[in-house]
Parts: sequence; structure tokens; C-alpha cells
Amino acid sequence: MQQSSSFFHIPALIQGGDVISLRQRLPNASIKQVLRNLEASGRKEIADFDGIPNPRCFPKLEVASPDKTQFNALTRPPAGFRIFLFQSDLEDIKKNWNHNFLAFTAVSLEKREVLYFVNNW
Repeated sequence: MQQSSSFFHIPALIQGGDVISLRQRLPNASIKQVLRNLEASGRKEIADFDGIPNPRCFPKLEVASPDKTQFNALTRPPAGFRIFLFQSDLEDIKKNWNHNFLAFTAVSLEKREVLYFVNNW
């Protein structure tokens, strides 16, 4: 079974936020364990980002050589991903949109993928 991954980091610069995203395709047993751990963690699960701008967090897999426009092609996690927040409050982000923190783990059993994302701005 081929494992694939994609990672990007945009370091904080002047007024820009610090963004890190890691997407991985894993074997069935591993992805099921990740999901069991998230379900047992007590993290809040959300169905959508509910009124905040959708984060650009979903990189393509197996990019041979990154280019400068790659960030523009990023999207939110596709349908079918379960999203678990990590120390993030969407209501607080709506109120304090200029400086905040969004972190989550998104998992798809069907695609056997996990996405880890953090944006601190």
C-alpha cells in the first residue's frame, strides 16, 4: 500500500499568520486508529466552519515540485471528512477575526486520509 503525503508551511511574516498543514493517506488500520483516538479525545466535532472563512488547508498529494501559486489552489476539506477542533472556538474567531487561532484534525475513512491544520494569526 502506497502512503502519500503533502505538507506546507507559511511562516508568519509582518501581519501574515503562521500556517502549517499536513495531509496523509494511511493504511486502513492506521486511519481507523486515528479516528478512534479523536473520538475518545473529547475534542469538539464540527460539520462546517459555520460563518468563518473556509480555511485554505487541503494541499494536493504527491506534488513533485511546489510552485508559488500552489497556495491559491488550496481548498477546505472536501465532503466526507470529519473535523475535530483543537483548542479553537469558532464563535471567538467570528468576534476576534483579526488575531486568533484555528487548529483541527480532519479524517476521512473512505479516502483513508488525515489532515492536520494550524493557523495562528
